[in-house]
Amino acid sequence: MGFRPVAGEIINRDDKSFTVKLNDGGSKIVILSDKTEINKAASGTPEELKVGEKVSVFGTENSDGSVTAQNIQLNPVLRAFPENLTPTL
Repeated sequence: MGFRPVAGEIINRDDKSFTVKLNDGGSKIVILSDKTEINKAASGTPEELKVGEKVSVFGTENSDGSVTAQNIQLNPVLRAFPENLTPTL
């Protein structure tokens, strides 16, 4: 699959994943992995991913439409991501 940025508000979470409400009203499931980095002004932890938090997620889109997170930013300056954005790495 491809690189997929996700930005919005956490509306649900468990120990291995969380759901983000997107700016367009949809939602996206984000899966945490052992390699997921969580950033804020200082390093963060999965316990800080709480319902109501604003996040930007960068990761790989899976065949079921979920995203496996590579990096998560807490309380980012949210910008609208075009739905067809596929950065070149």
